Amino acid sequence: MTTKQKRKRKIYARAEVRQEQKAASQQQRGPSSEMQKTRLQNVQRLIEERHEGNVSEFGRTVDRSYSYLWQLLKRYRPIGESVARDFEKRLKLPLGTLDERNGTVRRDTQIVAMLGGGKTALYWMAPAVDLATLYDEDIIDWPDARPCLFEEGSDMTRHFKNQGDAMAPVFVHGDRLFVDAKQTQLIHGKFYVGWPNKSRAQRGVAIVRQALQDGNRWSLVTPGGKGAHYTMEEFEIYGRVTSRQQDL
Repeated sequence: MTTKQKRKRKIYARAEVRQEQKAASQQQRGPSSEMQKTRLQNVQRLIEERHEGNVSEFGRTVDRSYSYLWQLLKRYRPIGESVARDFEKRLKLPLGTLDERNGTVRRDTQIVAMLGGGKTALYWMAPAVDLATLYDEDIIDWPDARPCLFEEGSDMTRHFKNQGDAMAPVFVHGDRLFVDAKQTQLIHGKFYVGWPNKSRAQRGVAIVRQALQDGNRWSLVTPGGKGAHYTMEEFEIYGRVTSRQQDL
C-alpha cells in the first residue's frame, strides 16, 4: 500500500468516525423536532379532552408530577420514546398513538370513551357483516361499526344481526352478536360462528352453535335442539361470540 493510499484510508476512517459521532449525538438529543411537536400536541389534547385542562389530574393518571409535566409542556424536556410508550400504556391507548399526526387519540378500529372523573374505557370498533359473506372482507360495513369492550374482542371482531330463533332463549331474532375471528379455541358452553364442513367456495351462510364437551368429545349444538348438531370434525369455526347487543 502506497503512502497516498494510507492517507486516503485515514481520511475515510476519520470521516466515518465523525458520522458515527454525529448519529450518536442526534440519538442522545431525543426525538426529532417534528415528532416532538406531534407528541406534545397529542398530550395537550389529551389533557384538554380527558381532564378539562387539569394538568395535575392528568399527572395522577400517568404517574408524573406537575413540575415534570410543566417541563414537557414548556418544551424544557422532550417526550422521548420510553415516556411516550409509558403514557400510552397508562392511558390505555394503542401503541404509537402519541406519534400520530393530527393529534388523534383513536384509530379507525379503536375508540376511547371518557367516563368522567378522569376514567376511560377502550373499545374496539367492530364493523357489520352478513353471515352469507362472512369471509369476504371487501363486504364489511364500516359505517355501521359498533363498539365492543377492548377485553372482549380484537381487531378481527365483527357484528351481525341474528336471524331466527334457533339459538333461543340465549339469542333471539334481531340480537346483534359480536364474533371475534381470533378466538377459535373451543370452550365449553361458549357460542361459535362457523359452517358445517365444506370447501371454502361452498361455505354459504354461517350459523351459530354452542360448544359442549363430553369427555374428549365436542359437539356444536343449539340450546333447544331446534337445529342440526355437529361434531367438532364436522364444523369449521370462524370465531367465538363474545357479546351481544339489542337494537332499540
